[in-house]
Amino acid sequence: MKRLNDNSGYVAWAAALLSGLPLFAWQAYRLRRDTPRLEEAPGPREGEVAGEAPVIRLAVIGESTAAGVGAPDHARGLAGRSAAALAARTGRAVRWSAHGHNGATARQTRYRHVPEVDRGTGVVVVALGVNDVLSGCAPETWRHNLEKLLASTRRRAPGAIIVVSAVPPMGHFPAIPQPLRALLGVRAQAFDRISALVAAACPRALYVPLPYEGGSDYFCEDRFHPSALGYDRWGTLTGEAAALRIQSAAS
Repeated sequence: MKRLNDNSGYVAWAAALLSGLPLFAWQAYRLRRDTPRLEEAPGPREGEVAGEAPVIRLAVIGESTAAGVGAPDHARGLAGRSAAALAARTGRAVRWSAHGHNGATARQTRYRHVPEVDRGTGVVVVALGVNDVLSGCAPETWRHNLEKLLASTRRRAPGAIIVVSAVPPMGHFPAIPQPLRALLGVRAQAFDRISALVAAACPRALYVPLPYEGGSDYFCEDRFHPSALGYDRWGTLTGEAAALRIQSAAS
């Protein structure tokens, strides 16, 4: 796999952080203080979308978005909406499950949530990046942890297509004040480029970009997590990408 040899983005990020450290520290403190801490989506963490046999098993693993924070329930969160798009495109029934928690990193997800995935799962959606960006870890650490996560997922569900979703566009999160938002946006973009490289090197994995379409209605009340509309758009992208890969493999 191609390694990330150019760390200029990280060096620039670190230099900017140091130069504006007092301001960024104050903004980060206010962000934690003032942003409402929403609960994970209520209700069952698994369900099924009707369709023809054989059933496709889909699991979403990752951080708070995998846990449906900001969604009314999991059926209208990332897992349920990915399953709906997958079923609509393939015509097959999809049994979905959600495995994530608030604050999860790639390393934590590998140890806590990958073991929860059913071994017969056909599609695993990986939704991560925000907490790793916020944690201050280096790009090479993100790459290493994501590689290990995908390898563990491959061993857990050998037949699964692994959908690596893009790192969310933090440079557009309304809850994050400027200039901290711009700084985290650059860092998220750097991590996202690594995600694409890691996915390209992993067998039966694919990277799905997450374009920002604008509009506050894509965010829930905390202005940090997706709304039901945001999850619907995101799930449509991941579900349709998985469906295209399944159909391509079958042809």
